[in-house]
Amino acid sequence: MSDISKSEERHTNSPSGYLAISDEEAFGYLDFIAEFPRRKQICICGHTVTAHKHSPPTGYYCRPNSQECPCRVIRPVFYAENASYFKRSTHGPGLKHALSLGIKAMKKAGHSGKWLVVLKCQVPDCANPDIVPVCVNENHRITMVPTRYSAFLCHMHVVEMGGTLN
Repeated sequence: MSDISKSEERHTNSPSGYLAISDEEAFGYLDFIAEFPRRKQICICGHTVTAHKHSPPTGYYCRPNSQECPCRVIRPVFYAENASYFKRSTHGPGLKHALSLGIKAMKKAGHSGKWLVVLKCQVPDCANPDIVPVCVNENHRITMVPTRYSAFLCHMHVVEMGGTLN
């Protein structure tokens, strides 16, 4: 009996026959990465997903070009037809955030992209549609410099958390 057949025997209760992942889920993800390759997916920090490297035990580090970004998670939020515009630094919330700067530069050059997430304020129960990317520190305050965590917040919550959009 081949190794695959033995594996199939052991996992007959699994929806896919091999892993505890349904074929529908697996094919859906394969279709997603075919349509939106990882090298063109942009993390909420404003840099490509492929700029993030795994570094145990801290998780990930982000290094676009020769820059350092303190981002420690990979959270793809945008797909860029041309991802070369996403190598900028964050200098504050909103337009000063690397994600906003990359999108504006990409659009100015005539390229397009697509959101991979629903844009909404990350404060629970907030329905304000005026969303901007921001860097948030451990004390839940908006910063003018890159931090480990970026978020989407509405204008009201940016101000409430000590930020300014000027």
